[in-house]
Amino acid sequence: MIVGFFLYGQKLIKDKTEIAQTKKALLILRDSLDNCKLNLQNCSLENKTKEGKISEQQADLKNSSIVALQRDSIITQLNDSIVKLTNKPPEIIVQYRDRVFYKDRPEPYHPYGKGYGKLTIFKRCNCYKLRFKIDGEYAGTISQIFSVGDPVCGQEGTISRSVLAGKHHVEAQDNENHLWNFYIIVNEDQCLIKGLSIN
Repeated sequence: MIVGFFLYGQKLIKDKTEIAQTKKALLILRDSLDNCKLNLQNCSLENKTKEGKISEQQADLKNSSIVALQRDSIITQLNDSIVKLTNKPPEIIVQYRDRVFYKDRPEPYHPYGKGYGKLTIFKRCNCYKLRFKIDGEYAGTISQIFSVGDPVCGQEGTISRSVLAGKHHVEAQDNENHLWNFYIIVNEDQCLIKGLSIN
């Protein structure tokens, strides 16, 4: 009987030891679970931080895309402006091709128009109804006689026309069939005064 109690006591001791070891294992397991929870919380926090950074980077990329689109639009507008500037209308080139400009000198005044001069014809003879043609076109009839002195350019009683600078053909005839047929040269911005008489 003593042996039986002894063996029973040994078994109780063994059971207590196993229970203590089990409790210790449970404590270790609980600590491990607590560590896992803490790690999960840390991971969740890191994920949230990373998500925030990703959102910021996506926002930066979106802003960069908007800026890039705006720059592309500005570049396109500048290219269009450059094309418009380089494609000058041909009529402007033609209009100014024969003109020379000097920054220190203004464009000279042309009293009869650029490239034009004036021709004034009068008569000294007693020629009745003296009819004129200039370059083959009828220019008019002169009745007034300037027997003394010359008229001024464009004076009444003369034939006066603004003509292109250069050589011109003049024809005249009166009622007695006196003929005048000659060429004269008119210079730009000058008035040429020519008198007709019977030699």
